Amino acid sequence: MTTPTPDEARDGIRALTNHVPETMTATHSVLYLLESLRSVRGDEGDISIEKLHQVVSKFAATFSICVQTLENRIERLEGRPGINDSTWEAIMVEFGLLSG
Repeated sequence: MTTPTPDEARDGIRALTNHVPETMTATHSVLYLLESLRSVRGDEGDISIEKLHQVVSKFAATFSICVQTLENRIERLEGRPGINDSTWEAIMVEFGLLSG
């Protein structure tokens, strides 16, 4: 088995995303993050701290949104109010997952 190129990997992730229901927002968030990954190498071939920070920041934001998504759904399934829809929308806009 050969290792896919970065473009082939992104194509595979896009294909997988097409089979995930829209209601599975945490899964979509993770797949979009994986599809957006790029090299952290700078112009000189060394690791760019700025590019690495961007990747880590995206992972942290995605992790946070996924936890909030799952916990909010659990809260609602348990009959508790969870995060109200307008607040949830504001959170998603803040993380850049919805346009404001």
